[in-house]
Amino acid sequence: MRKIAQYFALSLICLLGNMYMTQAQKAVFGISPMGLSKQTTDIAPLLQEYLNKEMPFPVEVRMYDSVYDLVKALQGGEAQYAYINPFGYLLAKSEAALEVLAMRGNLDGQPEVYRSCLVVPQAVPLNSIEDLQDHMGEYPIIFTNVTSTSGHLLPRLVLNKAGIQAEVYFSDIVFAGTHQAVIERLHGGEPAVLACSYDLLQLKTQEGSIDPASYKILWKSEAIPHGPIVCQSSLDATQKDAMLKALQAIPEKAPALWQIFTEKLWRNPKVRIIKGEESVFDYLQALVESDEELMFILDFYLAE
Repeated sequence: MRKIAQYFALSLICLLGNMYMTQAQKAVFGISPMGLSKQTTDIAPLLQEYLNKEMPFPVEVRMYDSVYDLVKALQGGEAQYAYINPFGYLLAKSEAALEVLAMRGNLDGQPEVYRSCLVVPQAVPLNSIEDLQDHMGEYPIIFTNVTSTSGHLLPRLVLNKAGIQAEVYFSDIVFAGTHQAVIERLHGGEPAVLACSYDLLQLKTQEGSIDPASYKILWKSEAIPHGPIVCQSSLDATQKDAMLKALQAIPEKAPALWQIFTEKLWRNPKVRIIKGEESVFDYLQALVESDEELMFILDFYLAE
């Protein structure tokens, strides 16, 4: 009787041990709202289905309610992988050992980058950020949305470093929603300082949608990488390599999933997923080198 009890006890221990190992081996791939718009939430179940076919361990693709929630999940070890925006990554790795596993690249295998700018209609008597010092309270500033890197956070940081606090120097702070909406207000000649994607502005100019003589650029950023796919540095190298290879194989092995990436999410059929390069984030990292600047970013994610 004792042997039977010992057998069942041992079996229970093994069962619980196997359940624990299975749970421990499951990886969470987190995605924030900035990584997926409302129109592309169908990518999450498709990505989960694909990764569970390709990876040697189970993967849960988990949508988080905000960038801040995903940052906390990375810092607490709840998420092992994540698709997150650039400042979200820098904020997360301030308290966690993370690395860039993969990122958007062009057909030549180079990181795909973009730029931010601050721009005004030609009639506005400003030619540089510094000129704002003499025009306090005269103009509103128009951003895209609260957690946009190029349409809000980066221009805000640059203005702060120039000693220009938006709440003090502008008559109003407006969030137009998208880069396209900001450019439309620029095209309408609204007397304001506007923050938007420099690349989209140039595209609209080349297309003839907006006259290049109708606006002035006060500031243009250096190259900014798109949001990366990051992972916990402590993960086994073979697991990281398997995830990278699976992501890079999506165009061939899951064309329907890849179509959502290229047509709905990135809107660029010539994009590729390439191996991550940490150095391309150096420019942004230099802008948030202090605790105060990190908290500045965090405040906007909390308000999201």
